[in-house]
Amino acid sequence: VDVLFTATTPGPAPRIADMDPFYTFASPLLTMPFNLSGHPTLATRAGFSANGLPLSFQIVGKPFQEGSVLQIGHAYERATDWINMRPPMAFNATVAA
Repeated sequence: VDVLFTATTPGPAPRIADMDPFYTFASPLLTMPFNLSGHPTLATRAGFSANGLPLSFQIVGKPFQEGSVLQIGHAYERATDWINMRPPMAFNATVAA
């Protein structure tokens, strides 16, 4: 296996008003193993949930293969339009409140 595609969070990003301690605690659990092992990773956008909240995933590479991770991430971002999309205005207004 050259790379692994896996979640960066247990679900969509929460609205700031809905943040809870579980989310703050659980999110690093999906990225921490790779931080500890030294595997290169890249988190990127993966779209939006049904209610307009951002989704993401991470690309994990072999040790010292940062170039491969970046090339795959760049190819993904060129092949999709998620990098140019923003959450719906209702989501932005909720966050700003």
